[in-house]
Amino acid sequence: MAGVSPTAGLLEDLFQESLARILAKDIRALHELEWLNEGSLRGLLQSTAATASQDWLRKEFSEKRDRNKEEPLSGLDLVLPAAGNLSSTLEQKNFVGPAREVSGESYPG
Repeated sequence: MAGVSPTAGLLEDLFQESLARILAKDIRALHELEWLNEGSLRGLLQSTAATASQDWLRKEFSEKRDRNKEEPLSGLDLVLPAAGNLSSTLEQKNFVGPAREVSGESYPG
């Protein structure tokens, strides 16, 4: 693939993408396949895999994607929230709090 060293992970991803395309829309590709000879299924698989690979390459080398601006998440100092029910805490602070302030109630938070 055009200057790209395929890894096992990349091949697995492209294989999964190819199968997903064939199985999409209630396996429409298989229903519409003309079974003219023994190689019909092989042709469908080759065509789908080639298209999935071309789409991946197009996306990977798109001008819009600037690899120089990408930063790995492992290099960032991320602060994880404390254990507990984060969604209810955020909901209280973001929704209940302002509603109480508008109504004049005090907010213990």
